[in-house]
Amino acid sequence: MLVRLKNRRILRGKLEGFDEHLNLVLKDAEYLSGSSDVKKLGSIILRGDNIVTVSPRELQNTMCTQCSSKRKSA
Repeated sequence: MLVRLKNRRILRGKLEGFDEHLNLVLKDAEYLSGSSDVKKLGSIILRGDNIVTVSPRELQNTMCTQCSSKRKSA
């Protein structure tokens, strides 16, 4: 799954768990910093109030393209 955060970062990983506040536990998480740059993070916990969107991996190319174009214009 792909997770976009308030700071425009995009993370990819396998959903391990969640709660009523949308706090997420991701396994094998990776930070996607550009079209080909990937930083492995392992297992992480994301606080729900930092999460903007959660989507299936199939949307990865669309989200990464949008993220990189917004960073260039900022």
